[in-house]
Amino acid sequence: MQWYAQDPISEGFLDFAVDPDAQQDWDIVQNDPKNLFWYNKLGNVGFIGYSGGSSWEEMKPDFQEACAFMGSEGGPDVVVLLGHWNDRGMGCEQDMTVPAVRKEILELPGCSAFGDRLKAFDGHKHCNYVQETGADGKGNIFMIGAHGMEDHCDPQYGFAYVESDATSYRVYYFEEQNATEDNYEALKACFDAKGVAGCKDMAATWLEMEDPHLTAVDAVDADAATAQA
Repeated sequence: MQWYAQDPISEGFLDFAVDPDAQQDWDIVQNDPKNLFWYNKLGNVGFIGYSGGSSWEEMKPDFQEACAFMGSEGGPDVVVLLGHWNDRGMGCEQDMTVPAVRKEILELPGCSAFGDRLKAFDGHKHCNYVQETGADGKGNIFMIGAHGMEDHCDPQYGFAYVESDATSYRVYYFEEQNATEDNYEALKACFDAKGVAGCKDMAATWLEMEDPHLTAVDAVDADAATAQA
């Protein structure tokens, strides 16, 4: 099972009932979608992870469950959706891309109250950049798919660093290497000396969101949405 199992919602950890050798149809997902779906909360940030290989109809109940959790009392201030595909193709339909799923779950009870506090990361395309912004001009979806392979951008090596506390939620991007620059040794020296958090001046700031807490109005909306779920 080619998946990093992070607390999947499948009963009994992983369900191996589907035998991929029984049908040998490599154009469909021969797996229980619940093996490839998880959600949890770390600090004041909630995470929802999924595979875009299944259909929205199959996975909508799982997203409804995750959103009910996010909107419940004591839920997170920020939700992060994690997926692979930024666009359709190679096993993913348009309604299961990360931008499409983010839009869909913003209509679900529990997630609807988060608005621009529902962020997302995707990949597939081998580039690193702020993919989509909200009405406030701040990043909502971040493409972090490049680690050397050329695509619709010059070859890049880099990673995102996310920092959240009681007063802010921030996303930084560290560019290790690209076609014209090599920052690897300088970054490594700084990380060794001060840790990643001590080297943020060497990163591009992709997002600064101050006071990400649920407002009083948001909290009421979230509680109502959870009750409806």
